[in-house]
Formats: sequence, structure tokens, C-alpha cells
Amino acid sequence: MNASEKESAMGRSTIRVLTAGDISQFIEVRLRSIREEPLSFGSNEEEEKSRAATIEDRMSAGTAGLLLGAFEGSELVGIVGLRQEMSLKFRHRAILWGVYVVPERRGRGIAKLMMREVLARAEHMDGVEIVSLRVTADNESACRLYVSLGFASYGIEPRSMKVNDRYVDFNCMQIAVGSKGV
Repeated sequence: MNASEKESAMGRSTIRVLTAGDISQFIEVRLRSIREEPLSFGSNEEEEKSRAATIEDRMSAGTAGLLLGAFEGSELVGIVGLRQEMSLKFRHRAILWGVYVVPERRGRGIAKLMMREVLARAEHMDGVEIVSLRVTADNESACRLYVSLGFASYGIEPRSMKVNDRYVDFNCMQIAVGSKGV
């Protein structure tokens, strides 16, 4: 058990890599995140449902990137994904996506534990030097979390997403990881 797993286990949550056996809970939490926070995620419920089968296949094949979950007992209460860019010129970057903790479990530090664990694992991914993310610019609590972990904003992407008639700006952030990070 690594440091993040020890810390989270003491706080009643366990952070671990999701497996094919977790797929139904992952899909349920992912769909819930999109329903409850439609301005925070780039896909909608219909798109995500259509991806469910491919996610299951990719998890079974080990090609889904890194998916972590926060568990309280056997219940999945938080998720985060990380995928390394595959293009040779961009392999030094990994993209963080889908950070979500169910509302009834927020305020317990679960997101911070998941983020610490995903960043620790990113440091050991072959060639990864930078982890980047985009977060809704007006999501102050998420922005504060990322800054507290060492992420720095490198710009606002205005009108990045359009949900119905509302435009959403994204705060683009990144952090250097590993010995080659800058």
C-alpha cells in the first residue's frame, strides 16, 4: 500500500485503480457526474452511454489509460482519469479528465487524495513530464484544489464549450511531474 492509499484508508476512503469489475459502478458515477454537473464535462449523457461498451473493452484490454476510483467500503464515490498523449511529439504530456466526487461525500478531502494518487502515478508513466487539465473557469473550489497541488494556469480558453445557449470558459492548467518536469 502506497502513501496515498494509507492516508485515504485511514480517512475511510480507499483510492485504487479501477478494473473491469468496476465498470458498472464507473459508468453509473460517470453518468451521474454529467447529469449533475453538465457545465463541467465535455460530453453529454447520450454520448457517454454510447461510449460505455468501448470503455469496458478498453478497461479489459488495459488500454483505457489510468482510471482511479475512491471507494468507501465497496461503494465508488469518486473518479479521475489520466491518459497519456500518444503522438510522439506530445507523449511527454498526460491529460487529466473526469474528476468527480459524489455530492454527498464532498468536503472530506477525497478529491485531493485522488489527485495526489494520480499525480504520483503520472510521475512513473514512461516519458510523462507534464500533466494538464481544463476546468470550468468559474469552478472556484476545483481551481483552488488544483492550485494547492501545484498546478499553474497558463490561460483561459474563452467560449470553449457551449451548453444550450450558454458558453463556458475553461481555465487551462498544468503541473510538471517526474525528474524531467520543468
